[in-house]
This record gives sequence, structure tokens and C-alpha cells, in this order.
Amino acid sequence: MDVNKPVKEFVELGVREILRDIPVSRLRVLPCQVLRIETTETGIYRLYYQQLVKAGMPAAIIPENLQLFNQGKEVAVTINLPEQFLEFYAESKVYWLYFGEDASRKGFGTD
Repeated sequence: MDVNKPVKEFVELGVREILRDIPVSRLRVLPCQVLRIETTETGIYRLYYQQLVKAGMPAAIIPENLQLFNQGKEVAVTINLPEQFLEFYAESKVYWLYFGEDASRKGFGTD
């Protein structure tokens, strides 16, 4: 599967491994404005705003600054502002969610 497709396309294709939970204990904010996300299985994951803040992200998150990476490549993420969550399709175990304004992210997130 192509992890660069938006979540909506996976649902339309019949992917039913949806809405896997990520406990806050598997989220860790690093000093360089990035959140390390550990996933446990292949599927679609949903993270709520409250989870992100509880994990240590700033309360004033700017959606336009959010970028998700896995093994150095950007991964599609769906952001739902009214319901305050983001979703992404995960195949690997570690993802990096950048939330700052710094665009120098290439090569990071290869864990």
C-alpha cells in the first residue's frame, strides 16, 4: 500500500484497519519541535489534539506547520480541524510529526 495516499482513499478502498489507538506513553516530544510516534501495527491511526498536548506539544498548534515523516519520507496526514484530530496510515513502527516552522527536516526521522 502507498502510505502517501490520504486516509480517505484507504477507507474507500476497503481498508478497515482503522482508528488504532496510540497511548500517550508511545508519544514523545523532542527539543527540535518534533513528536516521536510509535505505532504497533499496520493500520490507520487517529491522534486527538488533547493527546498531542498531553504528550508535550504546545497548545497553540498551527495545522499548516504539521508534517509527518517516516524513514526520511513525508507521509500523508489528514487533519480534521472541527473535531480536532489527525489521521495517518502507518506500516512502520516510528513516525515523526513536526510541528514547528523550521522547514529543514530532510534526512530526519529515519528511525
